[in-house]
Amino acid sequence: IPNFKMLASIYRVFQTEVGKEDFGPLQKTDSAITITEHITQSKQTRVKKQNLSEYSSQDKDLRLLSYQLLVDKFNKKYKSLNENQKNLLKQYINNVSNTNSLKEFIDSEVVKIKRALKSLLPKVNDKITKIKLSEAIDYTDTATKGKVVKDKHVVALMRYYELIKEIKNVQTRQSS
Repeated sequence: IPNFKMLASIYRVFQTEVGKEDFGPLQKTDSAITITEHITQSKQTRVKKQNLSEYSSQDKDLRLLSYQLLVDKFNKKYKSLNENQKNLLKQYINNVSNTNSLKEFIDSEVVKIKRALKSLLPKVNDKITKIKLSEAIDYTDTATKGKVVKDKHVVALMRYYELIKEIKNVQTRQSS
């Protein structure tokens, strides 16, 4: 039975409510949590879990081939990223469960980004761009605030790296 845990939880709740059986507070709580998670969990998440279990039951060679195709597709899509952006994504993927290490890495990258933007500021000739760049520098401190690193923090850093790359490209074109 694919959804046995859910059905057993419903059975426990009904049996307890009717007064036929008493499963104890721990099992009552587990059952209620299971039912609540099932109701609140999106269908898409359930499908992903099912796909993951199907993937893990596949032959090892097929899994390796699937992984290689996934990596190749990812590399093709994001080939325009610079080294800093690639390194950030690598750290994010490798340390998504190790939040302390990821937070330390992100904090160190914010310092590097701020330093790079400050060094580019005097080289910018356009007055409006200078003002906006100054605001972006001021905003770097607040862009990654919080105890937990979220997707929006990584996206913000990716955008800062893109900004640095774009300013350097403009300066290179102006000097040529």
